[in-house]
Amino acid sequence: MNFCKLIKFLAQLTAVLLFSGILTAQTTEQTSDSQQQVFYVTAGTENGFLTGFTAQNFSIYDEGRSQTINMFSSEDSPMSIGILFDTSKTSAQVNTVSVNTVKDVLLKGVKRFIELSNPNNEYFFLSFNNSETLHLDFSQDTKSILKAIREISDVEAKGTANIHDAINTGVEKLSKSKYSKRVLLVISNGIDSNSKIKIEDLNKKINNSNLLLYTFGIYEGSFEYEKAILINSNLDELAEQTGGFFRYAIWNSTFKEVTDKETRGTFALIANELRSQYKIGFISDGKEKQPTWHDIKFKINLPSKPKGISNIFIRTRKGYVSSIKQQ
Repeated sequence: MNFCKLIKFLAQLTAVLLFSGILTAQTTEQTSDSQQQVFYVTAGTENGFLTGFTAQNFSIYDEGRSQTINMFSSEDSPMSIGILFDTSKTSAQVNTVSVNTVKDVLLKGVKRFIELSNPNNEYFFLSFNNSETLHLDFSQDTKSILKAIREISDVEAKGTANIHDAINTGVEKLSKSKYSKRVLLVISNGIDSNSKIKIEDLNKKINNSNLLLYTFGIYEGSFEYEKAILINSNLDELAEQTGGFFRYAIWNSTFKEVTDKETRGTFALIANELRSQYKIGFISDGKEKQPTWHDIKFKINLPSKPKGISNIFIRTRKGYVSSIKQQ
């Protein structure tokens, strides 16, 4: 698979589309009954993310009906990010080392994520076990961000984890954020202990939030064990429905640097993905008499398929909940 050929193809494609007068950002007016829907879309292959596309390269289907794109941007815009860090005794399923050792590896990953992210992002940091501690409210200050990371590093691991409650807190905080693009990064092994919020209610809240959820954990053991943990906590499903994803690393007791490298690599991947996404929107008709779930599908349109390039993927949230039409 030749990645250079892909880059050359995309550059030629972009030049042709721009020469034809196609804008890289566009918006139109809404009617009083219409509802603007916005999606953050990742496009890529196993070799990396695909950039340089325009609105003409995408098609949107709302419940199978083709929609007109009225909003498109490929700009690397700042975003609001909440980082939720599990500090429970069960936060790292590794028996051969201490929780603090694993925590240090994870926090190095967080630092890498911030280093590679848009410098104008704002962040809040929340650690959680049976309770929650806010270490930093929304801030863009580098010193304050690093101080919050040091504070979390010093937190003693104790108790169990109310993961779903912590995510619920994160969703509520992001609803008051500065930027319209909102991201939750949850760092946990995925074992929820005794959250008050029901998973069904959390699902509904996330579906209405238009945020991106990414989750990461470190484990020791077989893939079947990790899969069982994920099903128990629903972290993978919660992330997938937003257009984000779940990733994990297996602790390598013999070569800790292997786990360290894999962890930092995953956080780097998330940072780069967020900066490579397309903001795409359309206007829905808003005719429902009650809130209704809409399945959304995206497709990529290319004049021709570049040689050596296959398995192009699109990842975004699965749909949206329409609002009630105002009488």
